[in-house]
Amino acid sequence: MENNDEHIFYNLIILSILTIVAIIFTEVLNNVKVIYYYSVILGIVYIFNLKLRKN
Repeated sequence: MENNDEHIFYNLIILSILTIVAIIFTEVLNNVKVIYYYSVILGIVYIFNLKLRKN
């Protein structure tokens, strides 16, 4: 159980950092590409988490 809680904790940290970065990039560039790249990164993180759960 502790290992799973650690994964959730790290995921929250990663998501919060990515959200802050995405907000900064959106403010600076104000571009649709930012949303596209952000969704791609979220997809990669999601797939990575699925692989971690299987192991």
